[in-house]
Amino acid sequence: MKKKIIVSGMITLLLLIVFVFTGPVYSFAGDGSIAKYLASNAEPGFNSVSWGIGAFLKIFVKLFPSVNWWTMFSIFMMFSSLFFLTLFIQELFDGIKGSLIVVVFALFLWEAAYSIDINFTQTAILSGITGTSAVLMMSRKKVLQGRILYGIIGLLYILIAGSLRFDAMIMCIPFAIVIIAIRLLLLLMNKTGYGVDDKTDKNDKRSDFVRVLFSLVITPVIVILCTVVLSYGVHQVYRHMNPNIAFFEDTFDLTREVYDYLDMYPEYDEVKDVYEAAGLKSSWYAMLTNYYIADTNYFNVETMSVPVQFKGTSTKTFGGYMSEMMNYKGALIFGVLVIILAGIMTSIRKSILPLVSAIVVFIVSGLYFVHVGRYAWRVSGGVTVACVVMGLMMLSELVNRSNTISKHTDDIVAIKTSNIMNMAGIVITCLCIVCVGIHISITKSFAMPQSEVTDEAKAGLLDYMDSNSDIIYFTEDYDYASHNIWYVGTQGYLDNKFTTLAGYNEGRNSDLQAVGINDMSQFVINMLTRDDIYTEYSDVWASYLCDYYNPYVSAGIVDVYEPTGTQFIRYVAPVEVTEDSFDETVSDVSLYVDSTKQSDNYQVVHIDAKTSAQEDDIEYYVNIEDAATGAIYSYPLVREGDSLRGDAIWKNDTWSFMGTNQYIVARYSDGTIVRVLNITGTPVPFL
Repeated sequence: MKKKIIVSGMITLLLLIVFVFTGPVYSFAGDGSIAKYLASNAEPGFNSVSWGIGAFLKIFVKLFPSVNWWTMFSIFMMFSSLFFLTLFIQELFDGIKGSLIVVVFALFLWEAAYSIDINFTQTAILSGITGTSAVLMMSRKKVLQGRILYGIIGLLYILIAGSLRFDAMIMCIPFAIVIIAIRLLLLLMNKTGYGVDDKTDKNDKRSDFVRVLFSLVITPVIVILCTVVLSYGVHQVYRHMNPNIAFFEDTFDLTREVYDYLDMYPEYDEVKDVYEAAGLKSSWYAMLTNYYIADTNYFNVETMSVPVQFKGTSTKTFGGYMSEMMNYKGALIFGVLVIILAGIMTSIRKSILPLVSAIVVFIVSGLYFVHVGRYAWRVSGGVTVACVVMGLMMLSELVNRSNTISKHTDDIVAIKTSNIMNMAGIVITCLCIVCVGIHISITKSFAMPQSEVTDEAKAGLLDYMDSNSDIIYFTEDYDYASHNIWYVGTQGYLDNKFTTLAGYNEGRNSDLQAVGINDMSQFVINMLTRDDIYTEYSDVWASYLCDYYNPYVSAGIVDVYEPTGTQFIRYVAPVEVTEDSFDETVSDVSLYVDSTKQSDNYQVVHIDAKTSAQEDDIEYYVNIEDAATGAIYSYPLVREGDSLRGDAIWKNDTWSFMGTNQYIVARYSDGTIVRVLNITGTPVPFL
């Protein structure tokens, strides 16, 4: 056993070193967000991982804040899974056979997972496969302590898989059921293979049969079932204790149900009557389909349950699935090679059924993914690993049964692997190592694991936002996408930034309250009335705000980060004048339409002016008032010393300079809003 542990340890350590020095990256499917979330002041559990893992990692974050603990945890789970799986395979295939098989299996895992990215769904599936495999391996331990140890490992890894992603854990269970079914079938077909029928006493036969049945079938079923129930039950109890967690998870799941399967939903206009009856306009649906559900006033379980009822059948095809899988053909080839090599080293004839079974299950899984309408590699890749592990276990069951039978008959002596087969296995293993080595050298650049950036411009943008601590930023969630996986910001890094996407602001009440906002239900109102909340312009957001908050919400550019060209804007509700005071504190006004900033949906009107006011806390706006309807569009001005500047986003078909009054207003700290200068008739050239 010690030799097997050493072999698995050496393989794991070697691949871990290669992994660390080949620039691993986060998946864009959420891991960067999780890393930022765990490093922030957010409460654990309000993200794509459970409260348990979040609370556990938060302890280490507080003790060692300079370490990216999501990276550490992810890598540990990925490579501890590699260690245990290779150890289990060596127990299935003794001696040189097992050593050669685990080498190729490790290369297969490299191609299927480690060389791609770090993704919590993929990690959950690997953990689930490891846990269920440990439970299945309990019957192979001859001493009670060994069975208990493997049972604990299985329980722990299945629970971790469920905490990372419960549905990913559930996907691993059918593969374990296949092995349990094979064991039961073999036991019922030929009890001699398990040393039962050779008993002369019927009572001995019966007791031995029950013992073997309990060890091979009943025990793993009970352990797996109890672990799944425990994982589900504990989480349900916590949801009941913390309604905020339940709200986050329910809305988040409903969002994914629509966003991840958009091709299966009818267009808004096709079921417009139903949406309008529920008070849901086209702008609301556009927000949902863009993942913009930060506004908890209108994005909740009640509203988001409406579109889910219209989910149709999948539009995916098996051809599309296989085209996607061909992007990872290296992993598929290595997966087949693992089972073929195991067959060469043990029994070619008996390896046919496991190989065919693995391929059939892979195809059936593909049909299932086509049916549900989603087959991202982070899921189908994990299933591919499960198929290979299932094939190896099935082969081992068949070979062991044959070997056990041979020990109880006079026809066959102990089976020995021929030198030719050993040499063939060594050749295949060496070729696999060379192929993967060439692939690594071509596709990866080796470098020291430093906390550096992978997108310098975007990282600079994040640092710029963090440095403006008096501004609240409300932008998309690309926090750690521009940093490598080792990066962790300083204490409080980007605590002034909130995301427009999903529900990732939930659990950040301490950050919200630090800027004077109780929770996300008040965020949008504050965004429309405060001058310290910056966001990025979106036609979707603009339409939504007009439909649900004020039909005359306007937007103006207030800051630009030149290296990336990012334009920060303010959305503004109409600023209505309470009194007139033409005190001439504002002068030298000029306007022009900046043709370099226009788009298909709007033009930008640039404003320059001077102010002689001594107070620093005055907010200035340009108001456009429709003389006929009384509609007011307010655009913010930014003060820099005695200068005022602004870029009003003039949406098409909203107003024109003809038939409107234009004037500058000042809003004082006491709430007084004063009209200080009438600028109607000021020339507005197009430049």
